[in-house]
Amino acid sequence: MNRVCEVDMTGRMLKAFGSSPGEGVGQLNAPGHLSLDDEERIIVADDLNHRVLLLTKQLMLQRVLVTWPDSDDTGYPSRVHYDSQSRQLLVGLGRGYLDIYKLHT
Repeated sequence: MNRVCEVDMTGRMLKAFGSSPGEGVGQLNAPGHLSLDDEERIIVADDLNHRVLLLTKQLMLQRVLVTWPDSDDTGYPSRVHYDSQSRQLLVGLGRGYLDIYKLHT
């Protein structure tokens, strides 16, 4: 599945972002990992689209945080972690690289 979902305790889906794989608005392609920021927004590593997205708590796209060109030798974003103390976003890339970004609200 190429989406991020919120489910209840029984596994029933309450809301979702994404559908069929793609690179358009509202689409993901192999979302690999996610993290939450201080405002409980969802940060998604959209692996095969080479980008990191920021979703609201309601699972609506707020903005694209960062993208990598397809030709970039560092790889694609496969892991994300938001460090609330430093307010930094750590992005692990597919070829072992680590990018660090300062998030601003």
